[in-house]
Amino acid sequence: MVGPDTSLTGGVLAAVVLLALNSVVARLRLRWSRLRRLVEASPTLLVLRGEVLADHLRREGLDQETLEATLREHGVAELRDVEMAVLEIDGSISVVPIGVETRHVRRPVKYLKHA
Repeated sequence: MVGPDTSLTGGVLAAVVLLALNSVVARLRLRWSRLRRLVEASPTLLVLRGEVLADHLRREGLDQETLEATLREHGVAELRDVEMAVLEIDGSISVVPIGVETRHVRRPVKYLKHA
């Protein structure tokens, strides 16, 4: 990241530059919606009324097994019992079951890492 410089000073300088750049982008995205759309993700619908949206899964780099594991973590045994499942911007998957009282979880059940 800092080229051939492997000194402590070089590493600290690189970290400070990254933190400063992150801070600037975070503040600017609040002012300009165009920048916000560029740097922030949007929620992605993965399941709608029991039907998996395969192209959405593929676009997000997820597979059917990961989705099904997440549904089980939310207490849903079958895809047909899902009104909708959404990949949120923080990497968690929200699940809304059909005809079942919705439960609120205190923290996201699982964060997904993109390859």
